[in-house]
Amino acid sequence: MTRDNKISRRELMALLAKAGVAATGITLLGNCKSPTTPEQPPELPPPVAVSVLVRFYNHTQGYLGEKVFEGMSDSPLEVKISDCPYIGTVEPNRIAVREAAHGSWLGKLIEFSLGERLETAKFPKQNMEYDAFLMNKGNGTNYEILHSGRYYLGLQHSPNATWDREDHDATGPDEVPHEAMRQVRETLQYPWAKYMEFTELPPNVRGDFWVGYASGPGPSDLDEGGFSELCAWINPAAPIFRGDVNNVMKLRLFIEKICGHITLSYDNQGAMATYGYITDNNGINQIGKDLLAYSVVRDPVIVR
Repeated sequence: MTRDNKISRRELMALLAKAGVAATGITLLGNCKSPTTPEQPPELPPPVAVSVLVRFYNHTQGYLGEKVFEGMSDSPLEVKISDCPYIGTVEPNRIAVREAAHGSWLGKLIEFSLGERLETAKFPKQNMEYDAFLMNKGNGTNYEILHSGRYYLGLQHSPNATWDREDHDATGPDEVPHEAMRQVRETLQYPWAKYMEFTELPPNVRGDFWVGYASGPGPSDLDEGGFSELCAWINPAAPIFRGDVNNVMKLRLFIEKICGHITLSYDNQGAMATYGYITDNNGINQIGKDLLAYSVVRDPVIVR
């Protein structure tokens, strides 16, 4: 081999050094990542033209008419009491709009307003049908009563409710609480929507709430009864029931306590809707029916 074909040690080391640097450079370049593109939020679907058919109801008297509202999805849906074709039997304020019931259970609440129009509702993303409940004025009912208490919590269980008869340290005629429950049930059944249903369970089977006689937490000669999210009871030993041979007062007080359980509108003195206002000697009166139905149609958390 000629000298021209030989590589000196110094030259070989130089070549290897260059090769190492080059290889390292290639490796480093191979590990480099290109700058990442920031993640973009998903594109929202563009608004679409939709229509909403609103059927108006006097909340205890029935169908009043309907109107179709058209607009773009997610734009304000302005439904007013004055949009109803006939408003002669309804209050000028208070409107509850829910998804259509179609004769079955009340639908999901869209909005309830104490005023004469919806304030926050928007057009849905597809064509829909709604029910608008306007409050009956034919009986002169003061709907503000339910709002005037310290608490107004509304129904705390499904409107498809179960109940059972229970007595605690007291007894009384069994037919009275059953008659009270029958009247309340009939009050909340309408052809256009089922507001509530009540199924009685067998003895010793606990339902959503119990109804019956009890002595109460205080002196037995003072407590006339009470209610909570779990019960509605009266104390037959209370002075108000002395001489109640026909059980008229027991029926009226049972209805007050059951309505108190459904509305949970009360202050430290008890129910805001008292038996003197919502009942007469035959049981629940027309004002009581208005108030009870009002509390259910406006209830924001009611579920089937």
